[in-house]
Amino acid sequence: MKTIRRFGLLLLAVCVTESAPQEAFSKATSCMSDRYAEAVECLNSQLYSMPSSDTALLVEIYRDLGVCYFMLDKNKLAYSSFEKLLLLSPDYELDPKVYLPDILSLFQIVRNDLRSRAVADAIPVYHPALNYLPFGAPQYLNRERRKAGLFLGLQVISLAASVFMYQKKRDLDKPGGVGYAEEDFERAKGYADGQRAFFIVFSVSYAAGVIDGIWHRPDLSRKRRSP
Repeated sequence: MKTIRRFGLLLLAVCVTESAPQEAFSKATSCMSDRYAEAVECLNSQLYSMPSSDTALLVEIYRDLGVCYFMLDKNKLAYSSFEKLLLLSPDYELDPKVYLPDILSLFQIVRNDLRSRAVADAIPVYHPALNYLPFGAPQYLNRERRKAGLFLGLQVISLAASVFMYQKKRDLDKPGGVGYAEEDFERAKGYADGQRAFFIVFSVSYAAGVIDGIWHRPDLSRKRRSP
């Protein structure tokens, strides 16, 4: 690959010295594209004729293919080549002193996409009905432990407070459940308002948990979607 790049720069210099400026640029671009296209053909020929067990050589071929495709403005093919490289060698790094920043950027995008897909694949796909469970269950199933703890704590506290307020209000009932004593009326009203407020908090947090669980639930179609 270094040889190809040096040849391209040499070719550019030769073209500039032999032609007018505008013609030189056009000629150099055409010549370099031809050389990268020839390199792609050569690399693909080598790829299909070599044993698949030679991982080190495969990594080098996919690296050079990715670079050549990028230089030919075939970014999807460059992406695919870098993806195959990283599947063979996940920790592989391109030398920033050798390759263009745009190539390094595309390579990092491919790495990040592979890591994101690996995380998604690690989360099992569960039945959609489980999203309607309370107390942070959908978030726990989605492996969002911190968020699951937040929903769990909020719903447990609000539901327990609502039940507590309801019980305190019931304790103020007159025998036979016909109302409250005059001196207990304000307290009973306060307990009733508190019960409703805490139950609303529970209901809103439950609805938010369901929506969040559905939104973040891993989906087979998304996990199989190509980049």
